[in-house]
Amino acid sequence: MASAPSCSSVTPATPPPTEVAGFLGLTSGAVTNMVDRLSTAGLLERTPNPSDRRGSLLRLRPAGEDVVADYRERYAAMLHAVDSGHRGDLHAVLNDLATGLFQQAATADPATPDSTS
Repeated sequence: MASAPSCSSVTPATPPPTEVAGFLGLTSGAVTNMVDRLSTAGLLERTPNPSDRRGSLLRLRPAGEDVVADYRERYAAMLHAVDSGHRGDLHAVLNDLATGLFQQAATADPATPDSTS
């Protein structure tokens, strides 16, 4: 389902499109096109941004919430199947990786380019 990754980046927190663009690594134009398609499909809606009258916030509609729930269930089932085949080691590795990434993100200075790349 092509819309699941883009829908899953929208949470009940109603982010602005620029935040979604940063999260997905897309241009604002690409996000605008994606939001237009998802809105037309009835999965997403734009609402006025009360703190920026020029901007909008994105909110999943019930059909979009269903897509995200289905995507998460399928992803969890796939990870469980793969993890079972690796005697539970995959879960531990992915958990350690996620923890490390969150810790790195918490201490990162966005003004300083990453010297490891």
